[in-house]
Amino acid sequence: MELPPRVQEAFDQVQRLLEQYPDAFGPDDDELEGRSRDQLRLTEWIVITNWIDMDDGEGWVEGHAPKHMYNSHIIGLLTMALDMEMG
Repeated sequence: MELPPRVQEAFDQVQRLLEQYPDAFGPDDDELEGRSRDQLRLTEWIVITNWIDMDDGEGWVEGHAPKHMYNSHIIGLLTMALDMEMG
């Protein structure tokens, strides 16, 4: 299924933003074990957003992942995020 152009544009921008900051969003230096950050490639990511209607207080939680990700990978990343300390 093809994403609408505006949604695809947003996904592409998020991907580029994350890739620009591997030192902020990538592994810690001790996890790299001497590898160069230049060798890192972002292959999968998930963004969870929370939206609140400021008039009535109703809220929504939305999850966003690139269309190429399998559901099992999304579940795996979410599980790993729940297990790790979120700085």
